[in-house]
Parts: sequence; C-alpha cells; structure tokens
Amino acid sequence: MKKTLCTIAAAFLLLGSVKQATAQTGQALNFSSGGNNYAITSTNIAHGNHFTYEAWVNIITPSDWAGIMTTNTQTGQAQWVQFSINSAGNLRCEIVDDANNNKTYDGTTVLTGSWHHVAITFDGTSLLFYVDGNVETTTIFQDATLGTMTVNSLLNVGAERSLGSQINGTIDAARVWNVTRTQAQIQSTMHIELTSAQ
Repeated sequence: MKKTLCTIAAAFLLLGSVKQATAQTGQALNFSSGGNNYAITSTNIAHGNHFTYEAWVNIITPSDWAGIMTTNTQTGQAQWVQFSINSAGNLRCEIVDDANNNKTYDGTTVLTGSWHHVAITFDGTSLLFYVDGNVETTTIFQDATLGTMTVNSLLNVGAERSLGSQINGTIDAARVWNVTRTQAQIQSTMHIELTSAQ
C-alpha cells in the first residue's frame, strides 16, 4: 500500500482567532481558548484500519476532549478518530469503526507547558501512543475489537470531532498517514519538515 500524508501545509480553513505562532522551527498555528478557534482541511482525508496521526503540541490549558486532530463528524460520518487531550493534560484517543465499536485510551504523561511531539498509531488491533518518540503508557477505558473502518472526512485541527471542545495551545507539523508507522519511522521524521506526500 502506498503511504500518503496529509499535513497542515495542505489547504485548510482557519476559523475564529487562530494565529500564526513561532514553532520549534518555522511557523505553527496558535489556538486560544474560547470561541470558534480551529482549522479544518478543505479536502477529505481517507484511511482504513491502519493509520498514524502525529503533531508537535504546546498545550497551555488542558480541557476534556480538546482536539489535536480529529475527523469531522458534522456531515454524518459514522466512524471517527479523535486524537485529543483530556482535562488532566494527557493524550486521549477514541476510535469508532463502521459498526460503532469503540476504543478509548488515555496517556499518562502531562503535556502542558512545553513542546512535545505526540503520535498515535493503529494497526487494526493495537493502539499505541507516542510522546517525544517514545511509547507511552496508556489507561484503557473501552477496548472493543474493531472491525472495518472507512474514514473519509474533513480533518479538524485544534477541535474535537463535532467542534465543541477546542484546544488552548499551539500545534505544528500535523500529519496523517494511511499506514501504521513504526517507532523508528516516527523518530526519523519528527524533527524534519515534510513538504509533500511520502
């Protein structure tokens, strides 16, 4: 299967008072709390049961389900991926398949106050979290066996899937892959700017 990549550099719409901010290198998107502050891709992303979502984040104030990157469900998408933050400032991921089966995991590292590279990978069975290139310990809330997933939707950056809970912080180098990347692959590109499909 050919690997594809959707990055924040792709066309997207900025809503609310999203501003450019200084990133680790170059520019990032700064999302302030309150109001409608998020970005949405102008074209759909698509993947099945094998995928990777990754980004650099600097969280100021955490809130429950504040989206880093989430597939948009406002147009009736029945399956989704929510890569977000919980109220304690830990990573959270929820995956829902075509039959409404659900996996929901939380991470354990508090991510507030400084830059961190974060990633989730799913290989059809196992959901892994990475913080700064290292596998993260997770707490499992729901762990259903997932069947077929056919995600084909817009991507929210800075907001949860229905745009309700939004992030207060900065996001840079947001990437979505339609393959399950290995730890070595994540580590090899987390500090490199990618400008096209890989």
